[in-house]
Amino acid sequence: MRWLSCYERTGGVEEKVRSGRPRQTSNIQDQSMIERVSEEPEMTSELISTRMKRKGVQVSSRTVRRRFNEFGFSYSAPLLKPLLTETHQLKRFEWSRKYMQFDWNKVIFSDETTVHMDRPPSRVWQRRGARFPFSTVKHPQKLHLWGCFCSQGFGEIFMFGQNLNSELLCKIYEKALLPSAANWMDDWILQEDNDPKHMSKFSKKWKEKHNVQRLPWPPQSPDLNPIENVWKILKCKLRTYQPRTIVGMKKKILKIWRQLSIDYAENLVNSMPSRLEACISSNGGYTPY
Repeated sequence: MRWLSCYERTGGVEEKVRSGRPRQTSNIQDQSMIERVSEEPEMTSELISTRMKRKGVQVSSRTVRRRFNEFGFSYSAPLLKPLLTETHQLKRFEWSRKYMQFDWNKVIFSDETTVHMDRPPSRVWQRRGARFPFSTVKHPQKLHLWGCFCSQGFGEIFMFGQNLNSELLCKIYEKALLPSAANWMDDWILQEDNDPKHMSKFSKKWKEKHNVQRLPWPPQSPDLNPIENVWKILKCKLRTYQPRTIVGMKKKILKIWRQLSIDYAENLVNSMPSRLEACISSNGGYTPY
């Protein structure tokens, strides 16, 4: 009867657009919340709701979260970065401007990282009120990695268990860096950060002896080094395998490393101008990379 009555009145049965429940906040109040959270991003929705109520705006924390979702915000873990001093920012800014037109295709990017055995998962499915226990050891086994790549692909990866020093670093240069470079090009330059082992007299002497030219690198600049993206992908993929022994971990790492494509390496190298532009735009501050 309802639809027949509707057809008799309107000549159709289409649903009319309904206004829905009236919004509890105006556009001005929405902008006020966005400006507040932009100034203090650590504020929770409950705290913002409380402060809005003090101003006479009755809005729940759930409504606050909906407003932020509408504007593209999400309450998630922050990206932690080392503190940049004014000197650091100035050096990063000047370095970015100097190497903006640099030929990055002749650069071999390198770095070290560490992977741990039995690292607990960051997220698990669990019922409300029941916590999922995950057994951990106080000092889990770990493995150190050194790797390099350029626009022509990924080179040798070197895995070791002992702490890295200048003597071991030069051994890695001989066994991994030089063979990789020989497969790529004759004229190349090495990129590495300002770790004391890279800058030691022993390492400098080795590089001079083997005619290895080092690219000057600004301080506190892991975001400008594209190999950091490689380590992130390697660790994420390694977590899906969940190896139980160091030998098994080495096999999985080697498998993941060999599956990295030349196109991926080329894309990372091609991202360098964009990284430098972002550093210049932020006046030497951190970039989103």
